[in-house]
Amino acid sequence: MSAESSRGHSHSSLSGSGSRRRLAIAFAIAAIIVLAQAVGAVLTGNLALLTDTAHALVDASGLLVAFIAATAMLRPATGKRTWDFARIEVVAALGQATLLLAMGIYTAVEGIARLYLRTGCSCRP
Repeated sequence: MSAESSRGHSHSSLSGSGSRRRLAIAFAIAAIIVLAQAVGAVLTGNLALLTDTAHALVDASGLLVAFIAATAMLRPATGKRTWDFARIEVVAALGQATLLLAMGIYTAVEGIARLYLRTGCSCRP
């Protein structure tokens, strides 16, 4: 037994019903924030707010994916999936990393385009 586990330290999954409930609540809050930011970004045309909205969207989708993965982990092994569904969290993490990379590339391209195109600002002092 390792020193960490002898002190009561564990890496339990989020598959408990209480944890899934907390994930669902956190996702609902994050989704409301994403909607509010999206409205603000569209109304103002602010790239920084749009980027933050995309980041919040990735965070919210991460919570949703974690909820789905925690629910799928409860399914028993099948003849086709003998390893259970316990490793679905790895696939979820890959999806999140892909979303973050895509968001970063989009932000960089959009920012560079705005630097070179120099469209007029409709802002008023």
